[in-house]
Amino acid sequence: MTASRTRLSLVGLSLAVGCCALVAAAGPATSEKTAAAVWAGVAEGRPQDLTVVFDDAKIEAKAVQGNRARGVQFDDDETRRFKAKAYAASKRAALAALPTGQFAVLKDYKALPLMQLRIRSAAALKALLDQPLVLRADRDDKENLLQGRPRP
Repeated sequence: MTASRTRLSLVGLSLAVGCCALVAAAGPATSEKTAAAVWAGVAEGRPQDLTVVFDDAKIEAKAVQGNRARGVQFDDDETRRFKAKAYAASKRAALAALPTGQFAVLKDYKALPLMQLRIRSAAALKALLDQPLVLRADRDDKENLLQGRPRP
């Protein structure tokens, strides 16, 4: 084996160990919210474009309660406005915890508990996944479709 191949092998091993350390440092709750490949990407300095899914259970429960109180069977304009405001508040709270300059909003789905973000660092990814309202953050690629994690 040549010296350059040995160095490349050592660099690869170092990256693998570093990624494992990042996932371990993230803790079990945050590491379950995204794939190890996402952690590896930010560890290598590659920004990750992620679809973030927010917990909307309380929002949905309040919407159903409001619909029942008004005698509405399905979501109407008032309910959709309520949900949009509540989703916006959840998203603002989650983004406020992220380090400035370490993320970018690519797309905000105002009527859904979803947002596409570009995460530029492990610190930003950890801060995002530490948020209790964040259920998961996945890359939108074929790999996730093959693993049975459908696109939102």
